[in-house]
Amino acid sequence: MKEWDNCLIDDLGTIVGGSTPRTSISEYWDGSIPWITPRDMSQQTGEKYISNGERFITEKGLENSSAKLLPKGTVLFTSRAPIGYIGIASQELVTNQGFKSIIVNEKNDNEFVYYLLKFSLNKIIGMAGGSTFKEINSSSFKKIEIKVPPLSTQHRIAAILSALDDKIENNRRICETLEQLAQAVFKRWFVDFDFPDAQGRPYKSSGGRMVESELGLIPEGWEVGVLNDLVTNINESCKTNNKKLPYLPIDVIPKSKLGIENYDSWENAKSSLIKFKEDDIIIGAMRIYFHRVVLSPFSGITRTTCIILRPKSKSDRLFSLFHVNQDNFIEWASNNSKGSTMPYAFWNNGIENHKIVIPPVCYREEFEKIISPLVQIIKTDYKNSISLQQTRDTLLPKLMSGEVEV
Repeated sequence: MKEWDNCLIDDLGTIVGGSTPRTSISEYWDGSIPWITPRDMSQQTGEKYISNGERFITEKGLENSSAKLLPKGTVLFTSRAPIGYIGIASQELVTNQGFKSIIVNEKNDNEFVYYLLKFSLNKIIGMAGGSTFKEINSSSFKKIEIKVPPLSTQHRIAAILSALDDKIENNRRICETLEQLAQAVFKRWFVDFDFPDAQGRPYKSSGGRMVESELGLIPEGWEVGVLNDLVTNINESCKTNNKKLPYLPIDVIPKSKLGIENYDSWENAKSSLIKFKEDDIIIGAMRIYFHRVVLSPFSGITRTTCIILRPKSKSDRLFSLFHVNQDNFIEWASNNSKGSTMPYAFWNNGIENHKIVIPPVCYREEFEKIISPLVQIIKTDYKNSISLQQTRDTLLPKLMSGEVEV
């Protein structure tokens, strides 16, 4: 620590705010310049670099606002709504006014600054003001005291933490590719009905016999049933003193993904807890969370804001999982949810009676056989990523405080 200097965040580079061009002027929008908001940052799911958000502005929009074009490598930091999303610009972009971004100077490593802000987050939030929404203003942000090592040490620290993050990101991309492949097979077999026939040809496209049903034309020999024919709702209560079980709150379940990237500690568990087991299907029960569907890679606890489904047989596991992850099921659950302030989906007399086309067990077994190895890789990679995240989070304060020398 003797080589580390006491300094301020302002010493790391140029602090830049953001702006929003007038939304009523169409000429300012739908251009080619990426415009980033805290909401865009919230969709990063652990990615360090960000290239664009949902919206883009034009050169005219940039010229007629106080937004600044930030160079590649700028460290982005959300200063309100909420405080603490952090990323690095992978290309030139602008932000809205919810940022205090750092154009890092030559004396510092931008990836080190990224991790330094993560390490300093509690201190930064502690200096924020505001009653309804916390915000850290530019003056307070600049004056936050930090300790910074020589540039060579910054490079080494950033390299260690980046190696862990790169592995986590690589796992995420592998899982994403495998999920897309599995989803494509499910759609081809059970939505388009082009599963392999006895000769290995796509059934419907090759003229396979289709028959009328209450859900439309379906392959001959298939049936219309309900979700309850395939899965059982599990509602086993659990006390918070079970320290061995990880806690999975609804907001930790990833959106439109099949694997869990993180979980919370049991100390943060609240009331109304229920248990789940490995390979249970967990669905968000609140309308805004219906798209959160996951196959659990471990046993744990969650709240009654989730619905736990347990397949009645192994052949129903992945077929049921992919079915409840389809847009048409999520739309149906949303339309049949109850409540005015925060609509919920209920199992009894609700989701259990969702009508579904059920193929013969041989096709469900074959789908399980083909897709199960992919799902196992996804589960394993997500487990490895959780372990890597824990290693990174343990190392971060030790490296940033100089406790561990590199």
